[in-house]
Amino acid sequence: MATTFSEQQRLNLDPYGDLGLALDSEDAELLQEAVNEAAGDPDALLTDTPNAQKLKTFSVICLICNRMIGTGIFSTPSRVVEGIGSVPLAIVLWVVGVLVTFMGLSVFLELGLSVPRYLLRGRTDPVTVPRSGGEKNYLEYIYRRPKYLATCVFAFCYITLGNTGGNAVSFAQHFLSMCGVSPQEQSDGLIRGVAIAMLTFACLLHGAWRNGGIYLSNILAILKVGTVLVVIGTGFAGYGKATKGYNEHVSKDMKTFGESNSFASADALLAVVFSFGGFNNANYVLSEVHKPQRTLKIGSFAALSLISTLYVLAVIAYSGVLTSEEIIRSGSRCAQYFFEKAFGGDHHPSDESAPAARAMSGLIALSSFGNIIVVTFVAARVKQEIAKEGILPFSKFFAGNTLSLASRLRGKKRRNGEDGDEPALKESTPVAALFLHWCFSVIVAVAPDPSIAYTLFVSLYTYAIDVWLTFFIAAGLLWLRFRPKSTWAQESNYRPWGGPIQAIIYTLLNLFLIISPWIHVDAVSWKHPYPFWMYPTIVCGLLVAGALYWVGFVFVWPRIYRRELRVQRIPILLDDVQVNEIITYAWVVPESKEPEVIQVPLPPSKHPAGQSPAMPYSSPMMGGYAGSPYSAGAPFTPPPPPQRFPPGGEGRW
Repeated sequence: MATTFSEQQRLNLDPYGDLGLALDSEDAELLQEAVNEAAGDPDALLTDTPNAQKLKTFSVICLICNRMIGTGIFSTPSRVVEGIGSVPLAIVLWVVGVLVTFMGLSVFLELGLSVPRYLLRGRTDPVTVPRSGGEKNYLEYIYRRPKYLATCVFAFCYITLGNTGGNAVSFAQHFLSMCGVSPQEQSDGLIRGVAIAMLTFACLLHGAWRNGGIYLSNILAILKVGTVLVVIGTGFAGYGKATKGYNEHVSKDMKTFGESNSFASADALLAVVFSFGGFNNANYVLSEVHKPQRTLKIGSFAALSLISTLYVLAVIAYSGVLTSEEIIRSGSRCAQYFFEKAFGGDHHPSDESAPAARAMSGLIALSSFGNIIVVTFVAARVKQEIAKEGILPFSKFFAGNTLSLASRLRGKKRRNGEDGDEPALKESTPVAALFLHWCFSVIVAVAPDPSIAYTLFVSLYTYAIDVWLTFFIAAGLLWLRFRPKSTWAQESNYRPWGGPIQAIIYTLLNLFLIISPWIHVDAVSWKHPYPFWMYPTIVCGLLVAGALYWVGFVFVWPRIYRRELRVQRIPILLDDVQVNEIITYAWVVPESKEPEVIQVPLPPSKHPAGQSPAMPYSSPMMGGYAGSPYSAGAPFTPPPPPQRFPPGGEGRW
């Protein structure tokens, strides 16, 4: 009997591909047949992440911690104290940042565990299949019209800003300081050379050995948590006057309140938001998370609770050693000043050659290194997801997976007769997407002056991804809840405390952060080496450029070449966990309204009555539900294949 569902449920399906295949453990042979079927289609692409390679809870926690603990907690306390005007208000602002971040987490959990939605064979209702991509998936789900607009805008912002170039420059500067090279001796060429070497190492590691990159990320996350604990312990020892240098005016600092304004306060809050950035890091790689419905919730709450506690304690700890004036004067080297005064005593805190300062530079370099490793792993997979939508030049190339070098070596070792009893574990990596990530990261590391590269791109990424796009996501979640005849509250797989309250507050906060950078007060001296209007102007330009790219992709390109893109994404679940995805690309003439179909065999027990074992898939994006086996009461008729160009005439984007 054909599956039926309400019109509202149809509207809640993923508009970019809404049919999938669910198999059980005993269907392994059928899974292989489906994979072979896709492999024989020249327009199809197959990606896979077997259950044995999925990220477990501990790895998810480390993935988030490694991303959140970057250089923010070591460099931004000065910016926050200067912007808000006093140490106690700065501590309050960090607590506000904790509350805001948990509100943001509830927004991303609700969407991450509820979209995209698919119809799976053998199921009567649409189900959620968490997928990698993060904000991309949520923007596409909420803002479906105009088609591809949300995808193009997100892609333009993320590909240009979602890179590790700024962190690589920061790593190079602190690494050289650790090696005894003072900032005055660090030439631009030397900094850029070290940064490019670091970027190349990270991409080669993830491309050659997927599990090795994950192991290293987990180890670095543990070391970074240990580094923050060292800061906390040292600072509280300063409160007890157990360090060589300590804050003799701590009582006065805790009672002093300086002057501030909306612009400076917003800049301070933006710095706090940046420091908590990465709480949604696991949302970007949900296709590679084991049982994401459970693991995402546990891992995200555990990681954010740990980091929030550490951050607030660390901010309090800084005042146990440094006075408020010293915190402000330290600038981005707050942690180095902190350790030099705590352990150096009479040494001037600006002495970069002091052992304590060099040691802290090494710890911050280690933190930047971990951030580069984890962001490279995540960002490459997001860019792979963008390519799967077919909107990039050479999309099929950038969307593909490649067997890793480690797997090839294991396979060769097995063929030579060693470890013959154990099958080689095949691990695939998005090598092409890693190359795309490396290219843009190198541009960021080389193009701007190294002295402003890190701070500028931190502000750009935070304002574009963590503020602008997050505002659209939070506001869109409210639309899903309150639109006419909405069934979102019943279909959502996550019930946040307070219902929509957290999303409302989070939306208003991001709206404030969007507006406030434009409100400049002359009485406040802008301390950054670039104009105050620079980063919001660039971000708005990127948003407009993404919209212009959409105009060219949707209107100009199809009109010139007289064809349009059809993309079909078919997730394959094994025991309710996605292990494969089949993506088909075809540029066809506009008169052809039906997509190509892939014949996927089904087990006899799963055949709907009156349907053949091989059932084609179709997507509403490529011609709607007419003729679909899921149309209520409609007999299934395989659609004709789309009109193709003659040999040599079908272009590839």
